[in-house]
Amino acid sequence: FELWSKLATESDSSEVKRSHFIRQARITAMKSGLYADALKWSTELIATTSVEYADIEAHVRLLRVNGKQSAVPGFLQAEGMDSLYGAQLASLIATQQAIDGLTKDSMAFAVTRFRPNAKGSEFAAVPYGAGLIFQSTAVDPGITPQKDGWSGKYFTELMRIADTAIAEPQFTWKEQLKGQDLFLDFGHARTHDGPVAFDAEQDFAVLTRNHSELDSLADIQLSHLRLEFYWKRPWGWEPAHPFPWNSSQYSCGHGAFDLDGNLIFMSDMPGGFGGMDLYRCRWEDGDWSKPENLGDAVNTAGNESFPYISASGFLYFASDGHSGIGGMDVFVHPTGS
Repeated sequence: FELWSKLATESDSSEVKRSHFIRQARITAMKSGLYADALKWSTELIATTSVEYADIEAHVRLLRVNGKQSAVPGFLQAEGMDSLYGAQLASLIATQQAIDGLTKDSMAFAVTRFRPNAKGSEFAAVPYGAGLIFQSTAVDPGITPQKDGWSGKYFTELMRIADTAIAEPQFTWKEQLKGQDLFLDFGHARTHDGPVAFDAEQDFAVLTRNHSELDSLADIQLSHLRLEFYWKRPWGWEPAHPFPWNSSQYSCGHGAFDLDGNLIFMSDMPGGFGGMDLYRCRWEDGDWSKPENLGDAVNTAGNESFPYISASGFLYFASDGHSGIGGMDVFVHPTGS
């Protein structure tokens, strides 16, 4: 992001080339979760003569995610927009009207932070015993900690709360040094750990981890997500059978179990609708069956991730491809089967 921002700011290139730099600055800012910066660059791009329809869609999404939804109708109805984008614009306007109706019809809930003093990002919480296990970027993982190149934050660690009644237990420096605030039963990686999910009995688990592999021919390091499975034994957790659909060519991650014990996970394997799709594998003959895409009722050309199956069997997931308020919104599919 910093490189593209510098090129977009300092470049004395032609407008077409500078527009490319601005567009890349917007794209990388969005991928890094820097939505205010992304909107800034998007606004600059819209003012150029090199605007594409995809830029219009991205600008609308960024207005929403930055809490400027009220500015969307005026932007879509600006002079000259209709003659440039026609039917595509009409579709965006119809989507905006549907979202306006949805937000006005929403039920009122009070949302509060579970851990208001958290020092980093915390997400993907799952019940474990009387407590929770979740991902966190707040942990300094050693003397020479590595950071995620996209976000600039520490790689995620699995943290554990023993009792949800005590949301922010206090740990001494020595306890933290020993990792007593972490969930280390699956070992420890120098890159991202999590999310994790458990079956109904909490004796079988699926964990998402980074997987890097050197392509010696191209001399590049390939990095993808992979799924790891663990059994709970009387003496602790131990690795289970490797997932046969992990690959160095694409990612498999964010696993969850449905009520029948099937695996729901995200992947960008070939043959999907685009981005990350959600798939299902069934446990058959001692192994996981060939992944089955959940179809266009769930998946889009965008990204679908973080699946969760409720006690009633509903599939909840995050998506930036379905029409929503902006960014990754949460959606529900009537059944996980």
